Amino acid sequence: MSKFFSKRSGFTLVEIVVAFAVFSIMAAMLVSLAGLAVRQRQSNNNLSRDLSNQQAYLAEHERETVYNAADYGGTFEFDFGGGLNAPPLNYSVVRASDDATSEGGIRYFVADANVNNKPVPGGDDGDGDGRSLVLAEKVDSRLYGSSNFEYIRVQNVNKVTDPSVLSDLGVPSDSSMYTLDVYAVDNDAAIRKEDTRLARNYKMRFESDILDCGYVGSSSNYISYQNATFGSDGKVSGGGSNQFEILPCSGDTVRVSIPHGIISKYFESGSINDSNCFPGVESKFYVVLKGDVALTESSFGSNVTLNEFGQHVYYPVKAKVTTTDKDGNDHTEDVNFINVYGAFAKAGTVILNPEVP
Repeated sequence: MSKFFSKRSGFTLVEIVVAFAVFSIMAAMLVSLAGLAVRQRQSNNNLSRDLSNQQAYLAEHERETVYNAADYGGTFEFDFGGGLNAPPLNYSVVRASDDATSEGGIRYFVADANVNNKPVPGGDDGDGDGRSLVLAEKVDSRLYGSSNFEYIRVQNVNKVTDPSVLSDLGVPSDSSMYTLDVYAVDNDAAIRKEDTRLARNYKMRFESDILDCGYVGSSSNYISYQNATFGSDGKVSGGGSNQFEILPCSGDTVRVSIPHGIISKYFESGSINDSNCFPGVESKFYVVLKGDVALTESSFGSNVTLNEFGQHVYYPVKAKVTTTDKDGNDHTEDVNFINVYGAFAKAGTVILNPEVP
């Protein structure tokens, strides 16, 4: 028996030490790789959050940024062929946020031009006849955006009075919260691939500054735009069928658009369509407005009309615009505001309410 056990194979002390050394090295490598993966994921999350903050900053401050010659970035040259050339336009390149922590971040162009849609002194739009046809001077636009919608329907505008909801969202006592269902109907016009990044978006302007906005989920839950995340299908997580992005901009305006992730996902294939952006369902969202604001479905223009179901519909604005030239002669023209869906008339303008087809 002793002879049998003496012939059993085993490990020497040296072999055990070597095995432990190899195991330790492999364990150290695995720990190092795991730590690297965690740090990279954290870095990606920080970058994503930073870019989202920059995007929100840009949306909120887009009208506050002016051209600065000290930040000159280049010159745009416009050649339309046949001798039709526009004057060169200088531009500067600006970061979306001075507080951005990521390297580079979102940068955008600011042109050396008047982009405020304000008429030049004397009421002339530059053609020398003493008249101005600047659109912003003729109508008070409340609902506007890309020109590829047949109409935009605003329905179910409801004021939120539930104290628990107002408390959970931190709504100030001197403000108003409303939910809206908005249905933007595409006109089936073909959209070029290069235009898809700008296609299908609209803005809604209110009579008061916006304190917050966000999404209304299928369970009547509320998700602030600051906390929203999107799934691979472009829908807001926890937001039901909502497949859009809402951001506040210009103080009293919100922008509703195709989610950035959806644009990136479908841009290369050119398959932006009704199935992956603004599908055939209402976009449900909420806004918190400063002060006690009375908001209804008719608050976005005198051109609102009711369809056969009694729903409030806004078609592109058509108007008769009267201007006076430098000699005192009046000129009345029919103007189609192809990207303005809801507006109130200003002096010299008569809005023609379209009939429902």
